[in-house]
Amino acid sequence: MVLGSEDPITLNEWHEVKLDRNLRRGQMTLDGKVVGTGESPGTLSQLNLGLPLFIGGSDDYSTFARDADITTGFTGAIQKLVIAGAEVPDLVDGALAAVDIGNFKKHSCTRKDNPCKNGGVCMPMMADYKCDCSGGYTGKRCEKAPTFGSDPVPLRLEGISLDGTTILNYPNAVNKRVPNQDDNHFEVTFRTTSDHGLLLWNHKPGGGDFIALAIVGGKPQLTYKLGKQPFTIASPISVNTGRWITIVADRTKREGSLEIVGVEGSIQKGESPPGASQLNTDGVLWIGGFSGALPSGLPSEYNSGFVGCIKDVKIDRQELDLLQNSIERRNLKPCNG
Repeated sequence: MVLGSEDPITLNEWHEVKLDRNLRRGQMTLDGKVVGTGESPGTLSQLNLGLPLFIGGSDDYSTFARDADITTGFTGAIQKLVIAGAEVPDLVDGALAAVDIGNFKKHSCTRKDNPCKNGGVCMPMMADYKCDCSGGYTGKRCEKAPTFGSDPVPLRLEGISLDGTTILNYPNAVNKRVPNQDDNHFEVTFRTTSDHGLLLWNHKPGGGDFIALAIVGGKPQLTYKLGKQPFTIASPISVNTGRWITIVADRTKREGSLEIVGVEGSIQKGESPPGASQLNTDGVLWIGGFSGALPSGLPSEYNSGFVGCIKDVKIDRQELDLLQNSIERRNLKPCNG
């Protein structure tokens, strides 16, 4: 079965074509208008292909179906390819092989004079473009400088960007310091592609009690020390995917748990050795790392600052305002997207 449009397309203009197949039925949509539908003959409904996906042409047109009547390659520009709802991120660098491929030089995003200023990334949108701004810049061309006042919108909407050296500290009970705690509850939404990094840290100086949430080998760990020996609950699930992920870490006396929200079967539980059940600290919660020396016996990865983005932090089920509740205000930067 061959689907096609009866009307010719307008040359030198951008077009969007969508191809859908469900079992034996197929449909072609051109610029939002259905231009062809049909159903293949026979009873077979599964597509079995053993070759790579070719875009723009092929090295052997003799293998094509005769009814398709394709004997030459495509001449023009391809802006975006979406397969099964997922956009192919890089058509050139992601290809198995490429022949005679170059940038289309007549689009705003490929000209030498990038329309997106201040480090913004130009995203083609058919004949138009959209600037993916960074560093808090806004505007059509990222020309508006960030204004980090008392309520900087980019920081609240996008989260705070941490580069491994940006370290924040807060009262461990949101608005006050509580030195002795029988239980803890942390919820952190973050994203990262790094293998290691310290997310949260609360301790008693001089080698005393502590509680920590860290990424080790791309996987989260909850470690706490109540008295003598540290105890660790480790998740087997990788979280350094670059996507937003929410982790819930709980401790009630000696019992602890670690969960990745939305991932079935991700809850890990454990109980520290018999002994003390209360966490004694200085009441300061550090986010993104720690400026001092960590106690001996911890994995070396805990000494790495967190690299990525953090937002939507809850402490004991209370929302932590990463800006207003901070003990020390820094020159913070928002995440990009």
